[in-house]
Amino acid sequence: MDSILLVTSDDSTGGTLYEKDVYKLLNNQFEAGIYQYSQSKYKYYPNKIFIYNQLKNIKGNYKILITNLSFIYGLNLKIGNKKILIFHHFDFKNEKLLNKLFWKSISKKLNSFDKIICVSEYWRKFILEENKYLKQEDVHIISNCFDVSKFDIAKSKKDRMQFCNKYNIPADKILVYAGNSGFHKGTDRVVAALDRKKYHIITSGVMSENYGTHHLSLSYDDYLELLVNVDVTVILSRLLEGWNRIAHESLLAGTPVIGSGVAGLGELLYKAGQCIYNENSKLDEQIEYVLNNKEKIMSGCYNYVRKFDLKFFGEEWNKIITEYL
Repeated sequence: MDSILLVTSDDSTGGTLYEKDVYKLLNNQFEAGIYQYSQSKYKYYPNKIFIYNQLKNIKGNYKILITNLSFIYGLNLKIGNKKILIFHHFDFKNEKLLNKLFWKSISKKLNSFDKIICVSEYWRKFILEENKYLKQEDVHIISNCFDVSKFDIAKSKKDRMQFCNKYNIPADKILVYAGNSGFHKGTDRVVAALDRKKYHIITSGVMSENYGTHHLSLSYDDYLELLVNVDVTVILSRLLEGWNRIAHESLLAGTPVIGSGVAGLGELLYKAGQCIYNENSKLDEQIEYVLNNKEKIMSGCYNYVRKFDLKFFGEEWNKIITEYL
């Protein structure tokens, strides 16, 4: 019997990638298992029932259960002597009424977990303010982790012309990477603000909505090649992000970022000395400023973004796990 069970989704969101990084770490050092559930195409209570019916299939008991917010649906199940919640984010900006009602039912259950792991200071502060019964010492911050060496290798192989020829990209334009394509990710705002004669907008990964960008489906190595060769990454997300892996990975690749200044994404950009998107200014002018001052903007961020490595991640999670084993 495994000592630890990690319950996660089978999707490819940033939160799920974080949880799978936790599993890979723990599986190398402890007896750990993983259970992956599917998400319903419907939100809120239909999704709650859909996930709960899957969680009922989990057999056995475990010393430690590690899971995300979706396990709120299965708190009455007898799984795990100690329960650790990984809290990424919760969005109030979209569908405000439903989300507020949904959060009201969730927030009361947070103290059912022995530990809560947040990915940014913003969300730790938020949780402690929302649930007064939580103890400060039981709410921790362990941010996302990255294999920094892969970015160093990608930068050493940087070849803009080769990259542009490979994907039929016009090398004479300013290359803007806008992350995943979708309304909540703000792709439409980037597309509407920039002149296609001057800018070539690239998206990759999940495409929730198609806004006519140059969309690429890439392996991780090819994704890193993209990051090191574009001129700037622009993430105008409408979501209250937990962090933002694409923004962080862009910085590790040496590419400056312009992004929304809210929640975890805003925290990342502020601490890394990047440009916070100003709705009162033209995006074109902000990009021009960043490119003209790239060396200055990037010089102060390298040490900060590189500290989120596999070593840091392993040390922080080991402190949590060894407390219960």
